[in-house]
Amino acid sequence: MASNPHDKPSPLISVLDTLGSLFTLNLLFLLFSLPVVTIGASVTAMYTVTLRMIDKREGKVFAGFWGAFKKNFKKATIIWMLILLALVSLFGMLLYTNTYEGPLATFYTIFMGIGIVALAVTLPYLFPLLARFENTVIGTIKNAFLLSISNLGGCIKIILAWTVPLGVTIYFPYVFLYTWYLWLFVLFAVIAYGTSFTARKVFKRFGVTADTPEGSEIKGAPMPKKENDRIKYVKKEVKDSAAGDAEGGAKE
Repeated sequence: MASNPHDKPSPLISVLDTLGSLFTLNLLFLLFSLPVVTIGASVTAMYTVTLRMIDKREGKVFAGFWGAFKKNFKKATIIWMLILLALVSLFGMLLYTNTYEGPLATFYTIFMGIGIVALAVTLPYLFPLLARFENTVIGTIKNAFLLSISNLGGCIKIILAWTVPLGVTIYFPYVFLYTWYLWLFVLFAVIAYGTSFTARKVFKRFGVTADTPEGSEIKGAPMPKKENDRIKYVKKEVKDSAAGDAEGGAKE
């Protein structure tokens, strides 16, 4: 008996389809991250695809990833360079405090602690925001920080989801010997997919859905002060929704 094309696929088929998409996405993420300088754009593109998957409008993985990579390359690369600069600065202060003593070392210790906390609070929502909304680099960083402050539970979940597996794998080399193939084939994408649910839940608290109209303001969310920036903030949401619908129609 021929199945109805409009019937929903079985749970097993849906799981296998999701795993296949995450497998492809993981390979794309690693491939496009090889130059190192492109890691920011690659993470942003990966989150673009996983957020679309959650909204059931993912389309083709490669097309979605490549389109997001090109669109966000400049801003994502600037943000990634700023992150690297912050990490290098923190590492330099750590070396100084471990080598020297005195008032300057004490100052560096305090400043380093503040910097680590600020970086840890900003990172969880940084790339999901960049993947989902249009904004300036400074506006994206500021909103990522404010979203984490106002949603500490989600912030902690995302931090743990990334740092625990990576930390265990790096700190215990023998773990890497048994799990390297998971990182190669699927684990980065799985973590991004899982944390996308947390990010999407936070976005929805402020009235953001796949149908958010252009020019709408996210009520209660930290927004840019300028009206033009507020309009740009949700512009990508509408574009991505339209693109996802188009891809979905083409896929059918």
